[in-house]
Amino acid sequence: MQGYYGIGEVFVKVADLERAAEFYRDLLGFEVVERNNRQLYIYLENGHLVLKEAGSPGHDAGGPMHFAFVTSTDRINELVEQFAALPYRTRGPFDFDDPRGKCHAFFIFDPDGNEIEFNDLYCPDNSI
Repeated sequence: MQGYYGIGEVFVKVADLERAAEFYRDLLGFEVVERNNRQLYIYLENGHLVLKEAGSPGHDAGGPMHFAFVTSTDRINELVEQFAALPYRTRGPFDFDDPRGKCHAFFIFDPDGNEIEFNDLYCPDNSI
């Protein structure tokens, strides 16, 4: 659709903020940039993810839910290898044809049951 560039933010409800921080920071490698009001902010080049503790002030976050990050094929393959030995539920990796092109994808479920997709469909440079 014309006039839209991407997703600006996603709020994800989590039961335990520290457990979520360990998963997203330590296992997935995201930098937790800001922490306030029982929320953690992960900034990306084109948007951000907010991990929001259930019951904390402000608007309600969603979950369990599905959201996707764009990354390189190499990073997807690293995640596949890393999570093979960990006790997290995963799906894939899969290769599929999308109307916009070929796509390689891998799915991981976080400790709160949110399904995180990593795909290379929109990756502008596969050397990320």
